[in-house]
Amino acid sequence: MKDKSGVSYTRKAMIRCGLGLDLDGEWQESHLFPELQMIINNHRAHFDGTPVPEEAEVVEEIVQDNS
Repeated sequence: MKDKSGVSYTRKAMIRCGLGLDLDGEWQESHLFPELQMIINNHRAHFDGTPVPEEAEVVEEIVQDNS
């Protein structure tokens, strides 16, 4: 099944889930559902490439913050 512009609903769903490129061949965060966009925004540094710390480092930071 296709929309008025001839794009299949399957393709549109893949774009919205972040699994496909838009009609111009580009991927954009705006293709994602709002919930996924919020996760990216909450963890922007990691999304942009900053490594996620090891679990032990995170626990140590929490302990230091609570003391």
